[in-house]
Parts: sequence; structure tokens; C-alpha cells
Amino acid sequence: MEILKINNVTKRFGGVVAVDQISADIEEGMICGIIGPNGAGKTTLFNMITGGYTMTSGNISYRGQELGNLKPHQIHGLGVARTFQNIRVFPTMTVHENVMIGYHDKLNPNMGKAFFPWLSRKTEKAMDEESMKYLEMTMLAGRKDYLASSLSYGEQRRLEIARALISNPEILLLDEPAAGMNINESKDLLKFIKWIKTDLKKTVIIIEHNMKVVMSISDRIIVMDHGKKIADGTPHEVRQNPLVVDAYLGKNE
Repeated sequence: MEILKINNVTKRFGGVVAVDQISADIEEGMICGIIGPNGAGKTTLFNMITGGYTMTSGNISYRGQELGNLKPHQIHGLGVARTFQNIRVFPTMTVHENVMIGYHDKLNPNMGKAFFPWLSRKTEKAMDEESMKYLEMTMLAGRKDYLASSLSYGEQRRLEIARALISNPEILLLDEPAAGMNINESKDLLKFIKWIKTDLKKTVIIIEHNMKVVMSISDRIIVMDHGKKIADGTPHEVRQNPLVVDAYLGKNE
């Protein structure tokens, strides 16, 4: 069943076409990898899906609802969460506090809480329990009181994912989650992303330069080059596509 539809989407920055008439239908419950050389337009596409950039033309819809006129927090509230290429944790806050920030969409501020403090305490307890659940999922519960800045690179990546998951999204967009990780951290990440799909029943869209990561976990791969989609298919199909080989290795003269 289709959960996200990208239809002839284009993004121009002045005379530069960063994304050029990209179309794709993302099926619910799959892991979809988006790959391509630097400057291919992958992160720009992510930014349009999540409302960070306005499309120049085309449209993107989530379960039939167009996202083009919505702000990032509205798209997030619908069920689309993401991480970023550059780690965005709050370094002077604890690991626990970083995850609780992701709970804000579930809060419902009202005047009643000002007059009945027990309502606020109930909310705080739920927020605390929920955040601990996701810290346990990401193997960070033992570091909940550490400052986020004290975590290793791989742990900070997992912290970002925990913060995204606590909002209970249907689609999770991961922007180069394995960047900067060593071999063991990458292996752990692979297992975790597969677990997000199979156990949490999430649809995952992942941008990644590590080809081993993408090929080993993706059900489908979209390949971009200079803003255009040049291939779309299973890992095996993409691996054999001559346009993909040319984009990564150069043309064989």
C-alpha cells in the first residue's frame, strides 16, 4: 500500500536545478534507500518531503494529503520524522532530556493543568516512561543522565533516532545515519534499522553513501545523479544498472 507519493518534484535555487522532476511511490513497510554522488539532490529531496524547502513544481502527498503547503511541524505531526546529515543533539542537555524533546507533539497544553497540577504530573510521568522506552530500544538507557556531548559519534546517531521515534511516526527519514561510524557501529545500526521496520512496523527512507549499508537493508533503491532519478529498483537491479555504474565509477571510454 502506497504511503508516500512524490510526483514530478522539482527544486530550483536560482539557475541551479537541485532536483529535477523526481517521481516515486513509496510503499508502506519498506526500507527505501536513496543513493547518489555528492550533489545529486538527495538531501534537498528530504527537505521537500519534510517541509524544509518549498517545491518549485510538482507535489508530494502522504496518505493522499498534499504536503506542499504545510509547515515542518505540521508534517511531523502527521507522522513523518527525520534525522539530519549533521548530528543535531542538544549537547548541554542530558540524553534523557534530548529524547523527551521529541515528545512535544503529544503534549496538549491547556488551562486545566494550571489549576490541577496532578494533570501535569501525569503528563510528565508518561513522557518520562515513553522516553525511557526508546532509550532502551537504542541501548542508551544506561547513559540517560550523561550530557549528550559526552556520547560517542555512533551513540549520538542512535540518540537522534530515539528522539525521532518517540513521536511515533509512520515514516522515518534517516539522512546518512552511518556517516562517521566504525565497522562495528555500522553493523549495530543495520540491525537496528531492520528492527525498526520489522518490529516497530515503520516505513524507513534512508540516504546513505555506504553502499554496503544500503544494499544490505533496502527493499528498494532510488538512484539520483545531478538532480535526476537514473535508476529505481531492487538492490540487485540497481547494482547491475549501467547508468549507476557510470555515475559512481565514471564512463568507460
